[in-house]
Amino acid sequence: MILQMTWSAGDHMIARTNVKTVSDLKGKTIALQQGGPHVGMLDDVLKSARLTWNDVKVVWTKDLTGSADSPAELFKKRTDIDACFAITPDMAGLCGGLRSTGSGAEGTVKGSRVLVSTAELSRSIADVYVCRKDFYDANKELVTKFVAAYLKACEEVIDLKKQHEASPSAAYKNLLQMTQDIYGKTTIPVLDDANGLLSDCTFVGHPGNVAFFTEQGNLHGFEAFHKAALDLAVGRGYAKERFGLFPSGLDYKSPLFMSYLTRTTVERQDRFRAEAVREEIEQLSAGGGLDERTILSFTINFEPNQTAFGIEQYGAEFKRVVETADKFGNAVIAIRGHSDPTKTLLDLVKAGMSKGVLKRSGTSGNYSYSLNGRPLDLSSTAALLNLIETGAFDGVPESILVKRCSPL
Repeated sequence: MILQMTWSAGDHMIARTNVKTVSDLKGKTIALQQGGPHVGMLDDVLKSARLTWNDVKVVWTKDLTGSADSPAELFKKRTDIDACFAITPDMAGLCGGLRSTGSGAEGTVKGSRVLVSTAELSRSIADVYVCRKDFYDANKELVTKFVAAYLKACEEVIDLKKQHEASPSAAYKNLLQMTQDIYGKTTIPVLDDANGLLSDCTFVGHPGNVAFFTEQGNLHGFEAFHKAALDLAVGRGYAKERFGLFPSGLDYKSPLFMSYLTRTTVERQDRFRAEAVREEIEQLSAGGGLDERTILSFTINFEPNQTAFGIEQYGAEFKRVVETADKFGNAVIAIRGHSDPTKTLLDLVKAGMSKGVLKRSGTSGNYSYSLNGRPLDLSSTAALLNLIETGAFDGVPESILVKRCSPL
């Protein structure tokens, strides 16, 4: 494997209304191209939800797009297919766009929407160049020059695209025209479709290749992808033995790179933009529910008054959070903490009844409570906190009320 070109941002999993999050895929039927890039993407999606291939039914197709035997076409024709994988043009044809829901008009499938996209699952599909090892060994300098030339061209294309977005560029339009000429008008009907191809990926450049092939512990680097691919190939029966690929082995500090390329250092950017997600975070913090843009959610439990979270008990959960955040590199990851008030309420009831300010009537399982003669709803956490703060339970041992209630 001599070069990582891009990370995909234009591959999508489209689902019907009965699939709200990836956890709902259990027991569902999914249309998928045999041997295509979405096999690995589905594997990543299933892992993120802690599902296996045995939890879903796959309907295989021959083609990725452009024929009746493709996932998007089967999804249109067969209502028993709950989800399918598609590239951007087919995705837009099914549901209208990345943030849209199919209305049933203009060929869209009513109620369909993008469940998962490499726009968020941005470290799932790595587009790479490979060559035969005997050719590489005999022509390493030529291979290095080819990689350097490709990376230089990427720099130029990215600059052209940025210039065109600021002010229409004839040079960029010529590039799009060349793309249409190569693919043909059947595949690229209009020049904007060619622009979409460039927008549906993230060019990694020289720094990305250094990170992919040489960075130790990189969860989305060559070694991690290599192992995952071989595990999938052998585990699913595509291969009987683990015969893999070699990493590039190129000297990225060579003058062929350093004196030729413009961008050879990593430009770290702030990955969290609070203003872009403030409303969602505030909604979650206030106890609001998850919305239709939620891809996955899971819960990690802990004990009352627990202050230590050792790796022996929580190591697997820590790892899941880190790996999920790494794979979903362009998604918003929200971590929300909750306190179960059950223990607090038990202590509060005991304390209130002991003091005599709280009365209980009824039978076990059907008790009702009153405070100083007025009905008290124990499910109203805010009201109970207010009573504590205003001194309704003054005189009760501090260790009971303050310590137990502080997590709330």
